[in-house]
Amino acid sequence: MKLFMLRALLSAVAFTGPLLSFAQLDEGLILLARTYKDNMFRNAPTRETLDAVRTMPPELNATRDFVVQTITEKNALAQKKWMTAPDETTLRHIHTVRILNLDMRKEGRMGDRAVMDSLRLHPADRNELVRNYYSMLFTAIGNKNQPFDLSKLDLRPDTYGLQSDTERGIVFLECMQLCRSVIWGYMNVVKPPNTQKALAHIKRYPKVNGAAYYRFTDLNFTDFKFVMNDSLQSYKGILVDHYLDVLLYHLMVLSDTGAKEETVRDLLLGSSMRDEQLWKYSSKRATLEQIFKKQ
Repeated sequence: MKLFMLRALLSAVAFTGPLLSFAQLDEGLILLARTYKDNMFRNAPTRETLDAVRTMPPELNATRDFVVQTITEKNALAQKKWMTAPDETTLRHIHTVRILNLDMRKEGRMGDRAVMDSLRLHPADRNELVRNYYSMLFTAIGNKNQPFDLSKLDLRPDTYGLQSDTERGIVFLECMQLCRSVIWGYMNVVKPPNTQKALAHIKRYPKVNGAAYYRFTDLNFTDFKFVMNDSLQSYKGILVDHYLDVLLYHLMVLSDTGAKEETVRDLLLGSSMRDEQLWKYSSKRATLEQIFKKQ
């Protein structure tokens, strides 16, 4: 009996280190999620908050540094250092931070431990991890770098350490999601649409691979599901739909502001707007069919 008790005691001692480290990792992720939740929009983190997040386990250094960037005014997230996808463990930690943050905003929330247990039992796939990273990145650029101006950014998905056409398409579409958000109100809320204001913002869109943003047409990757508003959604059904909106808004702006026919034709024929395979994802498919029927 004494030998059995001794073995049990030694076993408990042997596992104390890893279990403690695991707990510290969870506490670090919870703190980062709370910090992100409280400061992702207009609020700036206090010195006390920044001092607290500096005391992370070393395994969370890359996650911490990214979260700090997302809550920093005039952040550096448009630089290649941050545009480059981190390792998969860091991607997963960042995903956990965002899911915890979303749960913290709910009245009838699951709770931190339940969220983390669920993510361990049902881990997100890589497409979701990459989507989450670039969604957070471009959201933070939009929230913290005002006024909007990505004109100096040359988005180059091939250089960001990504693993597939799908991942390269995700980077582009998440960037376009931000670009759409800055002109959506001018095209949908204001009556009539303020095309002059929209055009001023379109001129601040980034280049992609050294060319106008709309020249990027590598969007025929296989669709996948991602979690949005607590349910599984078609990624292309939302993001490609929104991107085609951007192109249609751009076309409306050019038409309304008297652009040259050559400029209009370049947008029509040089962009994904003419790709009939993508029209099924658009809520304005009938409009696209009518435009190209006339062409």
